Amino acid sequence: MRIVIVGAGFGGLTVAVELARCLRGKEHEITIIDPQTSFTYTPLLYEVATGELPFSRSQSASALVRGASVDFAEDILASYSAIVWKHSRVCQVDSEKRSVLCEDGTVMEYDRLVLSVGCAIATYGISGASSYAIPLKTIEHALQIRDVLHRLFAETCYGLLQYLVHPGLIPHKSLTIVNFRWYLFLLDKCPGNHFQ
Repeated sequence: MRIVIVGAGFGGLTVAVELARCLRGKEHEITIIDPQTSFTYTPLLYEVATGELPFSRSQSASALVRGASVDFAEDILASYSAIVWKHSRVCQVDSEKRSVLCEDGTVMEYDRLVLSVGCAIATYGISGASSYAIPLKTIEHALQIRDVLHRLFAETCYGLLQYLVHPGLIPHKSLTIVNFRWYLFLLDKCPGNHFQ
């Protein structure tokens, strides 16, 4: 059985791993197609944004093996020989011919197809959100937020209080705790500390 999974986020990887376990010992091919080279564990992105999980733009994504991002081929799929990862984007699905056309021109035939392409960032029509807000979906977004936080700290020791993220909007409430801890640390270091 040829199984093609389009998308290697939480859904696609979970399906691939579970199918590999369930079909062990049976003849099958599982192929994941995704344009990314790494899987981003989004619940940890706030740690990159706040500096709790060190990461720089010069590092490769696979440098965060125990962090927010892991390499597909080396770190995830190496344990599952039945799963093949294809680095490409699917441009067309032909359900009659039971095939997908990849951006690089490769046509992959399937017996079963799983579409798990994830979601897009939505601003829900909030005025200015797409221009002024930074989403938190990728490592690059986390680094942009970290840069803004660093700039705010450099400009004023007290500036961060205006930019604390509401804990109901993120998957882990400790973002505000981490920011508050930073604030208290900086408050102690600020010249003219008004709270002593």
